[in-house]
Amino acid sequence: VQGPVEVTLEDNVIDGLAPTDRIARIGIQLAYGVSGQVARNRVHGNAYLWDGDPKRAATGSGILVVGGEYYGPGRELCHDLSIEDNELEENDVGVDLSQAVDDFFTAPAVSQNIQVLGNTLTKAELTNTSYQAAIYDNGTANLISRNRITGDGYNGELHENAIAVEVETQGPDRQVGFVPPARTLEAET
Repeated sequence: VQGPVEVTLEDNVIDGLAPTDRIARIGIQLAYGVSGQVARNRVHGNAYLWDGDPKRAATGSGILVVGGEYYGPGRELCHDLSIEDNELEENDVGVDLSQAVDDFFTAPAVSQNIQVLGNTLTKAELTNTSYQAAIYDNGTANLISRNRITGDGYNGELHENAIAVEVETQGPDRQVGFVPPARTLEAET
């Protein structure tokens, strides 16, 4: 989906057919001004077999969000986007929020109101020695909550180039907030 449109992308099955060394596949791409919701999709097997050549380093993404001047003049940022309750299996990067506003890959100065909520992200093993992450975020004040991440392929304790969640903080405050889900406790009186 490309351009300043509002999208509703729900209940699809997208199969990238497993790791390949020919092209870094993308399951769902939202680019250059998209808003809306991506919910309850099953995106599987978007993975790239990297050969070690730094000029060919690439990753496959289950859901990729791109926008901003980094990608070319006039490229709008995606905004007001909900990525919720999707099953993302065996992708190099499950959810990839790669928005950038200049040649230095700087995140937007203000929040674009992107929410990544309640997704299940699984990668059984390391297949891309360049980089694997369940969720990558180069944004400002995006909400990432209630996602379930499993598998050795996203385990940084086992693999140097694997990580569960990576957030690139930007600006002078350089903060990441962690918000646990609300809990109710019954108290006896």
